[in-house]
Amino acid sequence: MNLKPWKLTLLAALSVSGTAALAQNTTGAQKSIDLERYSEARASLLKQGSSSEASYELGRLYQMRDMPDSAAYYFNRIPLNQKDATSLVAAGRAALAQGKTAEAEAQFDNAVKASKGKNAQVYTMIAQAYAESDVKDITKALTYVDAAQKLNKSGKDDPALMIARGDIYLKSETGGGEAMNSYERATLADPNNVKAYVRKGQLNMRARTYNEAKTNFDKAISLDPNYAPAYNALAETYYFAGRYDDALAQFQKYSSLAEKSLLLMPSMHPSCTSLRNILRH
Repeated sequence: MNLKPWKLTLLAALSVSGTAALAQNTTGAQKSIDLERYSEARASLLKQGSSSEASYELGRLYQMRDMPDSAAYYFNRIPLNQKDATSLVAAGRAALAQGKTAEAEAQFDNAVKASKGKNAQVYTMIAQAYAESDVKDITKALTYVDAAQKLNKSGKDDPALMIARGDIYLKSETGGGEAMNSYERATLADPNNVKAYVRKGQLNMRARTYNEAKTNFDKAISLDPNYAPAYNALAETYYFAGRYDDALAQFQKYSSLAEKSLLLMPSMHPSCTSLRNILRH
């Protein structure tokens, strides 16, 4: 299946100009990344200097842009401390970004040891690292998901973990069912989780169940009318369903909310050329 839902679909990842008001902190930068406002996130994080939090998010941002060396640079900018699980996760992500899977696994295992295997958040961070990577073998990644779930005593799923679980399963050709189950669990745990509804819709779209996809994207938009990726995904849904006027309308909404960027090259997305031609007319 090889769907990478954390990557841009119709627009390029980063523009160096034309950004909106900057996010004021790391949480704001994380939100900007979710909203596909990568220049905004980058500028905000750079203003925060070399803090570990900012470096971590910059590493994620560059990994999403398929710039592994830059991603590794920012992850490695966090001082390595064998007693600090977060720094070890960052070191693992640096290795993972550069395809050094064995080294990444060693650092992740060190992070677990540093937290004495009792911190579900550490396991979740590692699961997210795999979810946002190009690693195709999901076996090791799922062990961290399972470990996080075992530490959950509340009986209620963690939406962030469930989304990571779904994204991991999407790396498998036969993982669509488990991915959808994961996103469903995320929405049950948090009925206001916009990202989970978008993920569900993206899976519906790949299965060509366009009505279900539209339902999920509409739900995401109803929860957050400014969530640009939902309009982008809805535009694709309409496009593949042959509803070109509706596709154009949704893409224009996306363009009004998202960062101003260049369209991807046609070879990177099959619908891009046609949508660009529609926009020209």
